[in-house]
Amino acid sequence: MCPTSPERNPADVNGKTYDYVIVGGCVLASRLSQDPLVSVLLHEKGRVQDSITSRILLTSQNLGMGEGLQVQDTRWTETMPGANGRQNQLYGGESIGGGSRIIAMFWTRGSPADFASWVEMGSYDWSWDKSELYFRKLESAVAHPKARFRGHDGDHSFLISFPFQWNSFLEKAARKVGLPIDKDCNDPDAPVMGYFHLNVATSSRGERVSEITAILKQGLAIQRQDRLTVCTGVVASRLEVDSRGSLVTGVELIKELPAVGATFSDHYSFLIMLELPKKRRCIFWNPLGVVVKAREADGTGNLDASNSRNTREVEIMLMPINTLGRGAPGHCVFSFYPTLVQPHGKDRIEISSRDPLAHPRITYPMNKPGILKEYEKMARTDCDGGRMGTLALTTTGIEAAPEKMHVEVKPSKNKSWRDVTDDEIDNYVRRVAHISLHYSCTCPMSNDDKTGVVDRRLLVHGFKNLRIADASVCPKIMSGHTMAPVMMVAARCADFIKEMWQLDISDDLDP
Repeated sequence: MCPTSPERNPADVNGKTYDYVIVGGCVLASRLSQDPLVSVLLHEKGRVQDSITSRILLTSQNLGMGEGLQVQDTRWTETMPGANGRQNQLYGGESIGGGSRIIAMFWTRGSPADFASWVEMGSYDWSWDKSELYFRKLESAVAHPKARFRGHDGDHSFLISFPFQWNSFLEKAARKVGLPIDKDCNDPDAPVMGYFHLNVATSSRGERVSEITAILKQGLAIQRQDRLTVCTGVVASRLEVDSRGSLVTGVELIKELPAVGATFSDHYSFLIMLELPKKRRCIFWNPLGVVVKAREADGTGNLDASNSRNTREVEIMLMPINTLGRGAPGHCVFSFYPTLVQPHGKDRIEISSRDPLAHPRITYPMNKPGILKEYEKMARTDCDGGRMGTLALTTTGIEAAPEKMHVEVKPSKNKSWRDVTDDEIDNYVRRVAHISLHYSCTCPMSNDDKTGVVDRRLLVHGFKNLRIADASVCPKIMSGHTMAPVMMVAARCADFIKEMWQLDISDDLDP
């Protein structure tokens, strides 16, 4: 540990009392410690380790580096019947800053339709109008300096993607299939479907912007040491709330909430790759997203982003890298990455042992069989994503990566992407689809403690002073990347807490 680091060990805080105790949460710790009259303890499992490796764009998202980036890479799902009995590896960031230290840095707020669907499910405090303000407070939209709907004074800066020669080919492909072109995927008035340039959380120096570099900087943590204590190397040893897993393992409960872990959801992806001609090769990272399909595909009416029926279902990410997870020496490839962003199946996460270090049992909801109607929807959406990616390939005039690469990049060895059937695409997805690191909905918001874990102000049912503020509280998974929504949820949680303590102070002052 560096002598100037604000990190403390568990022994340093043992026996002390604090006004607020946070388990993993830079945004919440930063917001609550703004008040010099309160004391805040932030518990984190990992260390800071703010190294050059963790700031470089490519190395910082190399999940294979393991301990070097404090990547949790030893968790696996149970076997997935809908994915040919495969298991998927579940990665997580365990350094301070969590997933923002290792994910692909895409800054997407989500569509107003996402928040409209939350309101329809009973989360009335989470409409787009009430949530947008918090996105603005977080943002410093360097890439959109004059945009009226973007924030310009926040801590979190991001740029538009680097220029890349393939942009012109991809935009041409999008126009040919009738997709609108939009330069900002976070414009609330943008159409639901279209070809979008994504914002990336990078600084003007080309370094990763994470919660530890933007929200809870070392200088800020040192400045607030009198009221903010950052304790690292912490492992939980007591369980407060859970459901079925606790009953099976014999862990004593304070409150049973059956919805804990019972509605686990995540996006999942599969890949389509092509090999670039030498004259088109480039090393720049240039993420773009093509949202190709909304739920209600019934003409131009499905472009309205405020209608909850128009939630996005498929996103195709376009990335000039090999996304196989293993090398293809001698080949320069480009990836089309169809992703199901409104999965129709849900499954569960539950504790597996009384040992606090044991991994939970994770049943992953990929191609979940058993509910025929839902499975048919999922298979149809997968095929739509595959065919849209195929059409984009065809329009660019470049064929899919050749078989000589010795990798599975096509659904059939004897056919091209142009003539495969829906069944062949479905079988291909079962073979190669994998997780997208957007784990959500395991402690969802609901007014009913039978179907939810927290209320609309993020208080855990049955507790006066316990809240949850991360992707687990989403009543329905976002149809985009989850970094920005999670930070928004944490910022709102801080205000809920501040409002509560103002009420407590008022009560104390009453005669």
